[in-house]
Amino acid sequence: MRTITFSKTNFEDIISTLDKPTINIVRIVFNSEDKNWTDRLFTSSLLLKASCIDSDDNELQSIQVTMTFGAFITAQHQQPVLNVDRTEKFNSHSPLQKSNKKIHWNLLIKLKDLFLKEGETLVVQVIEKTHIQERIQDWKKRINELFSEVKEWTKEQSDLSCKKGHTTSMYEELMQHFDIPPQELDTLDIYKGNHMIISFKPKGLWTIAANGRIDLIYKSGSYILVDFADQFQPPQWAIYTSDKKKKFTFSKTEYNKILLQLTR
Repeated sequence: MRTITFSKTNFEDIISTLDKPTINIVRIVFNSEDKNWTDRLFTSSLLLKASCIDSDDNELQSIQVTMTFGAFITAQHQQPVLNVDRTEKFNSHSPLQKSNKKIHWNLLIKLKDLFLKEGETLVVQVIEKTHIQERIQDWKKRINELFSEVKEWTKEQSDLSCKKGHTTSMYEELMQHFDIPPQELDTLDIYKGNHMIISFKPKGLWTIAANGRIDLIYKSGSYILVDFADQFQPPQWAIYTSDKKKKFTFSKTEYNKILLQLTR
C-alpha cells in the first residue's frame, strides 16, 4: 500500500509504469481541526489521469476520471475518514495510437477544489499493481521457507517423510482487479510409510487481520495456520484448532504434538 500526502504546497502525485495502470483508492483521511470538514470535502475531488507517453514525450492517449469525495460521505460520518475501496482500470473506448517507439504510462493523482490550510493534510491510501505482485512473491517466499523448516523438523522422525503435493491455484479478488493471472503455489504432504497423514495447503493471502493462511488437512479434520506479522515482515505463525477455540504459536514442539496425535 502506498500513502500519498497532500498539503498546502503539494496537490499532485505522479508515477510512471510500463503497463497501463490500475489503482485502488483504499481510504482518504482529512487531517484537520476544522469542524466544517463535511462541507469542505463534499465538493472536493481527486482527478485520476492515466497518460500513455512515447520516448519522445508525445502523449498517445490519456484517460481521466474524477472521484468526488461527496459520494463517500454519509449522514453517519463522525470523522473525516472515507473508506473508499474503489478500483479504477482506466478503460477507454478509443484505440491506443500506434507507435514504433517505446511507451510508458504516467499516472497523475491531483487534489481539486480543496484549499488546505497550514498544518492540514489529506492522506490518500492507494494500492497499485506492483504492490500486489510484491505481496504475491513475498507469500510464495514465506510458504517455501515454512515448508523448508517443516521438512527439517520431519527429518528428525525416521518413520516420517515429506513429499511435494499437487500445486494449488491462487486467484484472489485483488489479483483479478489488477489483471494478475492465477499463480500456482506449492503444497506439502507428510507421510508415514505410504500413508499420508497431513497436508499443508495454502488457503489465501488476503485474510482478515492476518497476512496469509495455510490449512493443515488430515483425514478427520484440519488445523488453521495463520501469519500475524505485518506485511513484508518476518512471519509470526500461529496455529488454531479447526473450531478456532485454541491458538498456539507454531513451533517444532507444536508440530510434533500434532504428529503424535495423528500417528497414534
